Amino acid sequence: MSNSFLYQTTRVFGTSIFKNKFNPNIINKGNIPSEGPLILCGNHMNALDSFVVISSTKRTVHFLLDRDSYDENSKSLLKMMGMALTEDVDVDKAMIKYLIEGGCIGFFPEEERNILTDSKLMNLYQLKQSNIPFEEFKSLFDKNTLLSQVKYLEKLYNEGIINIGELKLGILHAKSTLLELVEKEVISKEDYDDSLILPFSTKAVKIAKQTGAFVVPFAVNGDYAKLSDNLVIRFGKGFIVKPNDDIEEVNNFLRDNVKKMVKENTRIKF
Repeated sequence: MSNSFLYQTTRVFGTSIFKNKFNPNIINKGNIPSEGPLILCGNHMNALDSFVVISSTKRTVHFLLDRDSYDENSKSLLKMMGMALTEDVDVDKAMIKYLIEGGCIGFFPEEERNILTDSKLMNLYQLKQSNIPFEEFKSLFDKNTLLSQVKYLEKLYNEGIINIGELKLGILHAKSTLLELVEKEVISKEDYDDSLILPFSTKAVKIAKQTGAFVVPFAVNGDYAKLSDNLVIRFGKGFIVKPNDDIEEVNNFLRDNVKKMVKENTRIKF
């Protein structure tokens, strides 16, 4: 599934450059088994998230990546390194075969980055019916605004819990708006926690059940600023998906673990 020599060569040199530039804090990497079929599953905020995972282990990690998140040059390089794209034919079969052979797969079950893309921002721009230029509108949003928290505010509006004015103002400061709603007891602490990540696809859990692969959750937080001190990846305790396990229940368990680690990484306290 990969050019192993290219992958390992790139990993050795790339990891050194990556760590020197971004100074990631890698927590509990001992939870990653050194051998055997393995699926690493975590949240997704940045195009570099796969590289912080790769820098955490000497194992070859094949990631399933969203084809729409990378340009053609990046796709070519990623494929040579063994990264699988969602546009690839029979990618699921290839990944299952690789796992049965004892390989390691990386998954981002959210299936999109938890950020505000220009496309989503344009939708919000139209919602607010703003008369300022689009680029100026983009600058009004808090740094690192989570798509999941904007979507949660939209959900609250659709359910009649907040009004359109509160929605239009709240999306600009989604995190602080939701924390205020917790303080006012409009939503619960658990509701806020749930807004930290997007819903999870069940693909990883289904493949783990089919192959017997060990699943290790992880959470990544940080802005990938040069010499930053806030880039953190934390690995949780792994588990096996048993033949009789319910897919949805296990997927919720996986998501809850990732959510908990995201919160631990950002040290959110109430």
